[in-house]
Amino acid sequence: MDAPYDSSSSSSASASSVQPQHEVVLSFRGEDTLEHLADPLFTGLTAAGISVYTVERNLGPDRQIDPKLIEAIGQSKISIPIISSVYASSKSCLMVLAKMLDFMDTTNHAIIPIFYGLNPSFPDHKKRGSDGMLVHPWKSALHRIGQLKGYRVDDASDRLIPEIVLYVTRQLKKAELVGASMPVGIDNQVCEIMTMLNIDYRNRQAVDIRGNEVRMVVIHGIEGIGKTTLAKFVYNQLYPLFEGCSYLGNIREISRTEPLEQLQSQLVSDLLKQEPMTFDSVQDGIYHIRHIFRNMRVLIVLDDVDERHHLKAFAGKLSYFGSRSRIIITTRNPNLLKITEVIQTYKVEPMDTGQSLRLFCRHAFGGSSPWEGFGELSKDIVSTARGLPIAIEVVGSFLYRKDIQIWTETLKKLKKGPVHPVRQALITSLEALNPGAKEIFLDIACFLIGKDKRIPFYMWEGCDFHPCSGVESLLLTSLVKIGEKNELLVNDLLRDLGRAIVGKEFPRNPGKRSRLWDHEDALYTLRSKKGTRRVQALCLKVDNGSDESFTCDEFESLSKLRFLKLDNANIQGDFTNVLCNLRWLDWRGCPATFEAINLHLENLVILDLSGSKVTQYWEGWNQIEMPQLKVLNLTGCNEMQITPNFSSYPLLEMLILERCLQLVKLDNSICQLSFLVSLNLKCCNDLNVLPQDMGNMEALKELLIDGTSIQEIPESIAYMDRLEILSASNCSSLTYLPESICNIEAISMLLLDNVKIHELPDSIGSLVKLKRLSLRDCRWIQELPESIGKLGCSLVELDISGMPISELPDSMRNLQRLRVLKMERCLLREFPSAIGELRKLEEIHASRCTSLEGSIPNDIQNLQFLKIFILGHSGVSGLPQSIHWLNRLQTLDLLPCNNLKMLPMLPPSLTCLRISSKKMSIIPDIQYLVELEELSFGDENPKELMVPRNPTPISTWQKSLWTVAFPKLRSLEFSHSQIRNLRFGYGSACVPQLKEVFLRCANLQGLCGLPSSLSFLSIQASSSLTSLPTVQNLSHLLELGLSNTAVKEIEGLGGLKCLEILLLSDCEIVHLDGLSELRSLKRLSLKNCKSLKLSNVSGLTMLQVLEIHRCQKIRRVEGLEELTSLEELLVSECKAAKSDEVIRALRRIGKRLRTSP
Repeated sequence: MDAPYDSSSSSSASASSVQPQHEVVLSFRGEDTLEHLADPLFTGLTAAGISVYTVERNLGPDRQIDPKLIEAIGQSKISIPIISSVYASSKSCLMVLAKMLDFMDTTNHAIIPIFYGLNPSFPDHKKRGSDGMLVHPWKSALHRIGQLKGYRVDDASDRLIPEIVLYVTRQLKKAELVGASMPVGIDNQVCEIMTMLNIDYRNRQAVDIRGNEVRMVVIHGIEGIGKTTLAKFVYNQLYPLFEGCSYLGNIREISRTEPLEQLQSQLVSDLLKQEPMTFDSVQDGIYHIRHIFRNMRVLIVLDDVDERHHLKAFAGKLSYFGSRSRIIITTRNPNLLKITEVIQTYKVEPMDTGQSLRLFCRHAFGGSSPWEGFGELSKDIVSTARGLPIAIEVVGSFLYRKDIQIWTETLKKLKKGPVHPVRQALITSLEALNPGAKEIFLDIACFLIGKDKRIPFYMWEGCDFHPCSGVESLLLTSLVKIGEKNELLVNDLLRDLGRAIVGKEFPRNPGKRSRLWDHEDALYTLRSKKGTRRVQALCLKVDNGSDESFTCDEFESLSKLRFLKLDNANIQGDFTNVLCNLRWLDWRGCPATFEAINLHLENLVILDLSGSKVTQYWEGWNQIEMPQLKVLNLTGCNEMQITPNFSSYPLLEMLILERCLQLVKLDNSICQLSFLVSLNLKCCNDLNVLPQDMGNMEALKELLIDGTSIQEIPESIAYMDRLEILSASNCSSLTYLPESICNIEAISMLLLDNVKIHELPDSIGSLVKLKRLSLRDCRWIQELPESIGKLGCSLVELDISGMPISELPDSMRNLQRLRVLKMERCLLREFPSAIGELRKLEEIHASRCTSLEGSIPNDIQNLQFLKIFILGHSGVSGLPQSIHWLNRLQTLDLLPCNNLKMLPMLPPSLTCLRISSKKMSIIPDIQYLVELEELSFGDENPKELMVPRNPTPISTWQKSLWTVAFPKLRSLEFSHSQIRNLRFGYGSACVPQLKEVFLRCANLQGLCGLPSSLSFLSIQASSSLTSLPTVQNLSHLLELGLSNTAVKEIEGLGGLKCLEILLLSDCEIVHLDGLSELRSLKRLSLKNCKSLKLSNVSGLTMLQVLEIHRCQKIRRVEGLEELTSLEELLVSECKAAKSDEVIRALRRIGKRLRTSP
C-alpha cells in the first residue's frame, strides 16, 4: 500500500454556519468490495463526522447516470472511487469516473482513488471524432485516474481504514482553510514591526528600506504567543529588499545538540548563497561574520535566542553588517532586551476575544464563524485559552468534526482540570492520541524537531507505531506541523509539554526514562552505567575536536535503545550483542578512525554521518554490519572524493550526498541499489559525471543534482520508470537533455532553472504525469515544443520566466489543468490567445514583459478560477469588458502600465488593485469595489515620481472631489496628478479599517477627513498642498512623514500620543508646535527644512535617533542632555552641528556605547 502524499486538488469552501449535505462521494462495485472495503470505509468516514454519498451498487451496465449522483459529485469536495477489476469493466462506473474528472477539471473537486487488487496503470483510449472531441471520454477515464495519487491495496488491513479516514479528514480541513493562510490578528503586528525596522511598508508590501542605519529589533513574549509566526511572516515580506538573507530557526533547541559553529556556517552560507564554510571555533565564526558582511545589506532572523552568547555568535555588533541591514530576534529571555545593540523591542500580546474566536473557528469549523448550535460553547472554550494562539489552534483542531457531547466534556475538563486551562487544552489533545501516535509525538518533541519527515518513518515502521496514520493524526490535531522543507515542527509549548511527560516517568532516575534528550542526563546515565532497558533514545552532544569516547560496557544495559545520537564522540571496545535493537545512529562528526569491533547493527535502518571526515577508506564501512540499512546521510563529508562501495547495503532507499564539496566520482556499486528511492547530490560542485548504468536503479523516484557540474544525463535514465522528481537547476555545465527522459511517464516535477540546454525534447508531451515544469532563466531556449500541449491532463504549474520566448505554441490551449503560469521577463509581443482557454488558471504572472503590447483578449472571461493577474511594467493598452465576470479575481496588478487609457468595470471580488498609467485621461469610478483592502492608484508610478517644479494647471472639469470610502481598505497609495481634492468619507455606520496612507499628488490642494484608524501617513511630492487638516484625532498614528510639500504647519501635532517616527524633508514648516508633547517619539528626522526652527527637545524622553541635515535656521538643539535614550545623533550642514550641546551629546553617546556589555 502507498499512502498518498499529495491530493490532486483541493476545493475552496467559504465559511458557513451549517455543514454541507454531502462532503464525500464513495463509488464502488461488487459484493467483495462492499464487504471488505466500502462498508468499513463508509462506517469510518461517517463516524468521523463526514457526510458520505454512496453510489448505488446495482447501477446497470447501460444505464444513464442518475442526475442526483451528478449533483452529489458537484456539491461534494472529494470523490473516492474504489477501482476493482469489476469496477474497471463496467461502462456505467467508468461514466461516473469521467464525471468526477469533469468536476475536478472545472470546479477544484478532489479525487482520492483506491486501487483494489489492481495496478494503477491503464492504457489510454482516446479515439477522437472529426471535430477533435473524444468519442467515448469515459474510456480514457481509467487512464487519467491511474495518474492520480491514491491508495493501492490488495487487502483491507485493520490499519488501512483509519489511515484513509484520517487522510480524508485532513484533506477536507485543508480545503476549508484555502485562502486562510494569513495568520489571524497579524496585520497590526506586522505594521508595527515594519515601523520599528524603518521599512516603507504599503499595501501589505515592503517597498523600501528607509535610512542608512543598521537596525535590530527584538520580538519577545511568552512561549506559544506567536513570536516565530510573526518573525517568519515579516521575513517573507522583507527578503526581496536585501542582498543576502538568512532565517535561523529554533536556535535554543538546535544549540542543545548542534555546535554553534554549524549554525554560524549556515548563516554565512545563506547570506552569501554559497556552500557552507567550516569554522574551527565560535570565535572563528565571529571573525568571519564581522569581516565578510560589513559592506553587505543583509536580513537576518534569529529565532528563539535564549542566551547572550548565542546572540554574540551571530550578530554581536551592528557594525558587523553593511548599512541598511536588519536583524530580527525572537526570545523569551528578557535579559536580551537590555543589550545596547537593540534599537527597538516588540512584545507580542495575547489575542483579543474576537481574534481568538476567529482563529478557533478556522480550525474547529474551517470557517470564520461557529456552526449552528456551537456558538456559546465556542466562546466558552476560547475563553479558557487566554488568548494563546497555539492553545486555541490545538483545542480547535481537536474538536474538528467532533459531536457536541465531546465539546461539552472538553469544556468541563478545561474549566475544572487540575492544571492551568491552557496546559489542560494541550493535554486533552495528547491524551486522545492512540499509543503509536503518542510515541511518535514524544519522539518528535524530544529529538526529531527539524528532521525530514520521511526519515523517521523507517524507524517508526520497525517499531510498529503505524507512522502513516500516526502522523496524519498529529497533523490533523495541529500537534505537529510540516515545514516548507518537509521538516517536522512542534511549537515550543507542546515540545516542553512532551518532554515534561517523559521527565515525569522517573523524575529522579533518568536511566529509567524512555528518552534522554539532555546531554547531561545522557552522559550521567552512561558514565554511571545506570541505564536500563526502558531507555529507547539517548542524545549526546560532544564538542567538536573533543577526544570523548564511550565503551561497549556503558551501552550494555541499554538493550531497547533504538535511537542514539553520538555527535563528535568515539566508541571503543567489543560490541558483541550490544545495541542490537538500534534503528537510528546519528553520528555526525564521527572521527576518521574507527575503534569498535563486532558492531553488528542488525536492525539499523538509518545512519547519519553528516559533517564527518569519513572517506571511502573509512574502516566503519567494513566493520559495521548494517544489512537492513535504508537511509545513509553523508551531507557535508568534505574529505570524501569517491563514495564507498554500497554493495553491503542492498536495501538502501535514501542516499544523501549533498554538499560533499570534493566528491568527483560515484562508486559503480550505486547502480546496483535496486531499492534506492531518493538520491541527493545537490551542491556537489566538483561532480561532473553520472554513472552510465544508473538506469539500473529502477526504484528511484527522486534525483536531485542541482548545483553540480554534471555535463550530461545518461541515456539509461529512461529505465528509471518510477522517477517522479528530476531537479537539475543551476547545473551550469548541463547543455543537453536526452530524448530518452521523455519515456519516463512517472515524472511529475522537472526543474531546470538556469541551465544551458538549447531546446526541450520534442517528445516532452509524453510526460503524462508532469505537474510542474520550471524553465526559469533558461536563456538559450528560444521556443517551447508544440508537444507541450499533450500535458493537458497533468501540468499544474509552468514557469518560463526570463526565457527569450516571443510566442507560446498554439497547443498551450490544451493545458486544461494548468493553475499557475509564470512568464515574467519574456519577450512576448502580444497576450497569448491560448491562455483564454486555460479554464483552471488561478495565477498569471506576466510582469516586466516589456515587449507585450495591445489589449488583453476578451476570452479572459473564461478564467473563472483566476485569483491573481499581474501585468505590471508591460505595454498592455487595454483590458476587456469581460474582465468584470472574473468573480474570483482578488489581485490585479497594473503598476505601471503606461499605455493603458481606461479601465473597464472590474470584478467586485478584488481585494488588491494596483494601477498607474500616464495615458489614462479619465479617472475611473472604482467606488463599487467594496472588498478592496489594498489600493495603489495613479497616473504615475509612485516609485519613480519626481517633484514637478511647476505643477500642472488643472482644468475646471478635473476639480471634482475624489472620495475614499472603501469599508475594508487597509492600505492606500495614491499618486494621481488629476486629483485636486481628496476626502476620506466614512459614514457614521462604517468603522474604517484604513491603517496606511501614502500620497504623492503633484496637484493635490485639499485633504480632509483623515480617519482615526491610521497608523502610517506619508505625503510626498505634493507641492500644491499648503495645509493639512488637524491631526489631533489620529490617536493611533505611529509614523508621520512629509516631503516636498508646501505645508507650513502641522496642526494638532501634540495630540499624537502614540507617534514614534516623525520624518520631515524639503518642507516649508516654520515651527513644530506640540513637538515636546510627543513622549513616545523614537525617531525624529529633519532634512532640508530651511525655515524650520526647533524648540526644546527635552520632553522627547523616548527619542533614540535624531537626524538634522541642511536646516539652516536650527542653530542650537536645546534639551539634548535630557535625552537619556538617545543612541544615534546625526547633525550636518547646519549651524547646530558645531554647537556645544551637540558635541557634548555625541561624546556621551560614544562613551555609553563603548562601556556597554
